[in-house]
This record gives sequence, structure tokens and C-alpha cells, in this order.
Amino acid sequence: MKFIDENHVEGEMSDSDFQKAIDKEAERRKDDMRRWGRDGNVEVLCERRNYKNIPYLIKIIRYYQIGVPLNQIKGMNQLGKWAVLEYPDELKDIANLLSRIEQTTGLYEFLYGDTLHSGQESWTLKQMVDAMDKQAHSDIDELFTLKEVITAKFQETIKQYEDLIAKLAVQFQSQENQKVTKSE
Repeated sequence: MKFIDENHVEGEMSDSDFQKAIDKEAERRKDDMRRWGRDGNVEVLCERRNYKNIPYLIKIIRYYQIGVPLNQIKGMNQLGKWAVLEYPDELKDIANLLSRIEQTTGLYEFLYGDTLHSGQESWTLKQMVDAMDKQAHSDIDELFTLKEVITAKFQETIKQYEDLIAKLAVQFQSQENQKVTKSE
């Protein structure tokens, strides 16, 4: 992304195109505004990046309120826009696998994050994008060490399992010995 200044990116959807997107959404919602509400967000830029030959997406999302002029919209933060990290479609299978084993790996929400958290309200857009970029690099770096982490965790689990089975066997044998002694 090429930043024009700390809060604007070259190629980002213009205000007029953003307003057109809001108008289109307002038209779609007009018959059931109670169901859909009057606010939402629009992706105003998406950039595909690569790190260690692994692709990821950084998106700029902008908040809107139907019927409110753009210059009066109070957003989720000082800018009314934020950065999001996502994995591309071709990484869906690995992201789903990692989601199923995240307690084992410690890698939560692989290539997914946003900058709508407490303490980030006053960040510039550049700070937000940099944070998502840093998270992507960290997730991808961890991806390459997961085999060792998973192997170590499973070896630890197998050892715990074997210890429990041995303990049960000793308890069972002890109970059998007590039954034999009582019956004599």
C-alpha cells in the first residue's frame, strides 16, 4: 500500500464511490431496515501480500450509517475505518485445520485480525496496517514451526496417557488381589 498520508492510501475507494456503495445498500435494505439496521461497513481497499511465499490479505474497511452525511458519521474509531487481516481463499483448508487444533498449537485465528480493539482508537491507518502486517508475518513464521510444536504436544499427551493406563492397571491389579485375599 502506498500511503498518501498517515490516514489515506492510494487506490482507496473515493468518498463519492463510498457514498454510492452506501446508497446501493440503503436501496437493498429499504423494505426491511429494522431487520438490517442503518449501519454497516464497506471494504474500501484490499491488497494481497506475500511473506515467505504465503499469501495474505490486508483490507481497509470503512464504517457507514445510512442517512447520515459522510462528514457526520461517527465511526468505530477516530477515522471511521480500520485495517483487517484475512487469509485468501486458497488457505481456507489450512486455516480450518489450524482452527480445529488451535488449543494444541497456540496459534489462534491464523491470518485473521483487526484493529478495532481497546487502545487502538487513536491509531493512524498506517499504524493499523503495520500491525496487521506484523501479525501476518508472526502467524506465517509460526506456521513453519507448528510440526515441532504439535509433535512435542502429542508426545507429552501420549506420555500422560501411558502413565494413566499404567496407574489404572496397578489399581485394577490391587483390587483383584484384594478380592482373591477376601475369598480365601
